[in-house]
Amino acid sequence: MSTLKYLIWKENSFTSNEKLTGAMLEYPRMVNMHQVRKIHSNLAQLNHITTG
Repeated sequence: MSTLKYLIWKENSFTSNEKLTGAMLEYPRMVNMHQVRKIHSNLAQLNHITTG
């Protein structure tokens, strides 16, 4: 599910209080996953440079 679809789905499925809490919990996780992927691709590039 794309982030936008997910957020819209969340928007429609929670009351405002739950929505707020859910967003606060969910956002850092999304950011962390993005950073992890970025780090992984950077490591892969470094690895490629040093071995290739």
